[in-house]
Amino acid sequence: MWPHIKRLLHWGPLLALSITKCITLTTLYLTGMWLPPSHSWLAFANHIVFLAMVGVTLYNFFCAVLIGPGYLPLQWVPNDKRNTRYLQYCQICDGYKAPRSHHCRKCNRCVLKMDHHCPWINNCCGHFNHFYFVCFLFYSVLGSMHSLFLLVSALYRAYYALKIILRNKTSVEEWIVAKAESRDRNDNFEYPYDLGKWENFKQVFFLMPGNGIDWPLVDGCNDYTLTVSSKTENN
Repeated sequence: MWPHIKRLLHWGPLLALSITKCITLTTLYLTGMWLPPSHSWLAFANHIVFLAMVGVTLYNFFCAVLIGPGYLPLQWVPNDKRNTRYLQYCQICDGYKAPRSHHCRKCNRCVLKMDHHCPWINNCCGHFNHFYFVCFLFYSVLGSMHSLFLLVSALYRAYYALKIILRNKTSVEEWIVAKAESRDRNDNFEYPYDLGKWENFKQVFFLMPGNGIDWPLVDGCNDYTLTVSSKTENN
């Protein structure tokens, strides 16, 4: 048990697990706000698919780490000793290298069908864990693409929220103003609360002036400029 735990307690596996945890929790947190599983069957299916990919990724990761590539026995000699003339001899393992086996300086053993030594799994990729390693890479990329799509959607919503904040609008007021500006009118509609990007930003993040009823206004507007427009839309 201890050798397996020791293999995991290395910067490679720990960093890989930390990145996976960060991506997973960030994705679930953000999508949980704008696409909660209880919202619809599509939202529920989205969470199930994402969590399934995370689970499969971790399963293959741990298999690649803990199962390992398989090692050639120390002092290995082919059954027919006459075949030793075709093989290289490993001084460290004190045996011959079987076909497709190579000595790994990191593992300090001759590895069966060695592909490479991967720091992310703190192990060699070889005969017994090659499949798990490739599946780990595949599902990591697939899950990351899924996460990226969800996070870009969340970032777009954050961008939209910040954009209307810089105009000192709520999403309802954004809709009212859009309707007001699209009407065929002789007079130009002016939004009464747009005091400039910095002042608008401060009203949300730094200052909460007034009592929530009376607000600073643009010159030429009054307290009812927007309410009149809203009433017109409803009528």
